[in-house]
Amino acid sequence: MSMIIGATAGGKKTSSIPPPAVIRSHAAGTLSSTNQNNLTLTMPPSWVTGDMLIAFVAKNLTLVIDTAVSGVNWVTEYNSGTTNVGLLIVQKIAEGNSGDGLDALRVTSSTSGRWAGRVYAVQNALVVRKQIGIAAPGVIDPPALTLPATAQGYTFFSGASQAGGIQTGPSTGYGNLFGNEGGGSGSGGILAVQDKFELKGTSEDPSALAPSNNTNNARFTIALAGS
Repeated sequence: MSMIIGATAGGKKTSSIPPPAVIRSHAAGTLSSTNQNNLTLTMPPSWVTGDMLIAFVAKNLTLVIDTAVSGVNWVTEYNSGTTNVGLLIVQKIAEGNSGDGLDALRVTSSTSGRWAGRVYAVQNALVVRKQIGIAAPGVIDPPALTLPATAQGYTFFSGASQAGGIQTGPSTGYGNLFGNEGGGSGSGGILAVQDKFELKGTSEDPSALAPSNNTNNARFTIALAGS
């Protein structure tokens, strides 16, 4: 719980800066072993009401949340809707707990193909900065961010989606790289997502990830701070 700047506790000034956003858990990742029109995301092993759930999903063409079976109030941070580099990033504040189904996520597409996705649960989280966009073939270099200097620390996610090849890495200082291609023989999604936590800073510029082949790609860097 944060406190108001200038207030006193025991004669000492207190701060309104909230505790930093910290990853509670993440799913191993979800892949489609055959070409299909939808993907039900495997959720993290644990989360509680109030955590942020943030999901990264890759497949060619536009991706749509299936509201008939998904939890409500998912917020779209990015949806490329582009052939060969389909990337969907969504987040919500958890309304349930792990295992109760209130925060499920299923994504659909108008075409059959391969999929890859991963979901994280983050404590005390608020999206404060993001840079996402389509880039031409070449070495995948996630975009840089300029950060407000008011947070105690940041949790960063960076990576890319593309049509072929698996990115190698992780970027310097990052870990938990999920760099996987959905199974099947049709066109589909290749997803790389990685994370790190860092104390106060004013900028973030992840080092490049190298793809095994060169195609257009959607690159992203997202910063979460305490809420």
